Amino acid sequence: MFSLFNPTLLLTYDFLVLCVIASLFVSNTRIKIGILIFTIAVAYAIGSISLLSFIPIMGLSLSCYVYYRKGKLSKSLQATAYIVTLIISLGLLLHKIPGFNNVKIIDNINITSSSAPFSMWLNFDKPVVAIIILLLSGYSLTFKDRDWNRLIKVALLSGVSCIAVLIIPVLLTDIINYDPKLPNITPIWIINMLFFVCFAEEVLFRYFIQGNLGKILKFKYGQYVSIVITSILFGLVHLPIGGIFAVFAFITGLAYGYSYYKTKSIEAAILTHFTVNFIHFTIFTYPVAQS
Repeated sequence: MFSLFNPTLLLTYDFLVLCVIASLFVSNTRIKIGILIFTIAVAYAIGSISLLSFIPIMGLSLSCYVYYRKGKLSKSLQATAYIVTLIISLGLLLHKIPGFNNVKIIDNINITSSSAPFSMWLNFDKPVVAIIILLLSGYSLTFKDRDWNRLIKVALLSGVSCIAVLIIPVLLTDIINYDPKLPNITPIWIINMLFFVCFAEEVLFRYFIQGNLGKILKFKYGQYVSIVITSILFGLVHLPIGGIFAVFAFITGLAYGYSYYKTKSIEAAILTHFTVNFIHFTIFTYPVAQS
């Protein structure tokens, strides 16, 4: 069931999880930089990334650094840096930039008898985007800085509401069906989904794109417009999977965006995203029905 072509490569992802946690909950910038550099060094030493990967990593770091030097550089240069950051980030998020040897840990299995074959990779390129953005934006909240009761309440309510809106149209498409389960791959799926997938996508789309759009669109309903625009982009990213998935991604993006807007917390958006995906994984056909 598990396809571990080189178990040593998995060591990279242990440090990458630590890097994700540090980027969210450690306020000391030097510690976060140290953990990131060490993680990249380990990844290169054991072959998780190649020398070629240093080009996009350094390019993203430079463009992100320039963009967040607000007030010190011209607006045109900052706008250029934002666009470059976005292009490199999307390239890494969509695995279009070479140099990363992501590990295929689950290889073409049927989670249940009615589900289509499923494979899963542990990715280095996706989470490193979010880690760099948070680091260079000066994100420095600690675990105690958050109102966790409100954050979790908003995240769960947004996630469950999203499922309630989608459940009938999704079931009518026959793409997925009611199929409750708790397979033995659940622990590794949770780690991958929470620390690498949801974390990476929410930091880029909600924190970097929606958050910055919200600062530009300062009219009455500007925040809601930023949620819609970001959700459209989120849907377009899922277009290669299929048109119907792009529509569903747009709808779920609205829920993630609202959660972020309501709490001003990227953790809420991550938890909302994870809630929706976890309900899909455990209650319905995953990833889709065979037909």
